[in-house]
Amino acid sequence: MTPGQLIDFREQNREKLKTFRAGMLKYAGKLAGMISEGDTEEIERKTEFFVNTEIRPALNELREDFRKSNRPWSVRGADAVAIGGYLTAAYVTGGLGNALAQGIGKIFDTISRETQAAKDARDRRSRGGLCYLLEIERFVK
Repeated sequence: MTPGQLIDFREQNREKLKTFRAGMLKYAGKLAGMISEGDTEEIERKTEFFVNTEIRPALNELREDFRKSNRPWSVRGADAVAIGGYLTAAYVTGGLGNALAQGIGKIFDTISRETQAAKDARDRRSRGGLCYLLEIERFVK
């Protein structure tokens, strides 16, 4: 990795880095409560336990969330079938103008659900600040 690549990476992930640092402060507070006393081996053991029970599971959950779609294709397919059925019913009961008006409304409703699902996924992925670690992992590979 060149210094220029590192600078570009940091610039592209500036907001994620801020969230990461804030998340690490929260984790540090939890960890500090666990290791207020003890020798070096005890602190190392408790820290490893904390990483294995808090950080790694959260990272694995985040990785899995990235692999998933915002909305499963089966739900999207059901939306498309529903819109088709809705258009047919609107046409039969009120003609072409009614079908178009109703269809446009349904399409905008579907777009709204897609947009909200994408926003919810972004929010889930940014919680805890660990998303930055996954970005580093992808960048290094």
